[in-house]
Amino acid sequence: MTERTLPAPVDAPMTVRQNPRYRPIYLDTYPFLRERCMEVKIFDERLRKIAEAMVHTCAEERGIGLAANQVGVRLRIIVVGVTRRKPPALTPDAYVFVNPELKYRGKKVMHTEGCLSSPGRHFAISRYQRVNVIYQDLDGLPQRCSASGIIAACFQHEVDHLEGILPASRGRTVPGRVIG
Repeated sequence: MTERTLPAPVDAPMTVRQNPRYRPIYLDTYPFLRERCMEVKIFDERLRKIAEAMVHTCAEERGIGLAANQVGVRLRIIVVGVTRRKPPALTPDAYVFVNPELKYRGKKVMHTEGCLSSPGRHFAISRYQRVNVIYQDLDGLPQRCSASGIIAACFQHEVDHLEGILPASRGRTVPGRVIG
């Protein structure tokens, strides 16, 4: 696997993290977040470690989704559906989607979204109500799933990150709190 890991962000939070699997999140000011991520071609232990760190980082940041480029890895990996409560045992297989492709279903509805790379900002974005997801699991096996509501919006948000599209490019900044 050709992993292009970037150096730790200079403006990453300087707080001591209790979780050694935590990876700092890059802010939306980093230019590489506007570049398309590379397809994963090698499924090995390094991929599993990246995925596990992403799941733990997402949970620690109280997000429901995270794209690999947000933690400095320019590969097509997302985690979606991580609960805001910290489960006692996070298993990456339950949340990780490698090389995801979306098929949109239903009509579009407005969502108010936050983004871990844009802390404190909220965006009004029109998203499809449902998606079908074609992806690979951590062993490289093809998989499918469907999602609706806020989880469908999360899939669309994270795949946008893999394409180099930030929420500020997709919607408008709004006051308020994230729905979902």
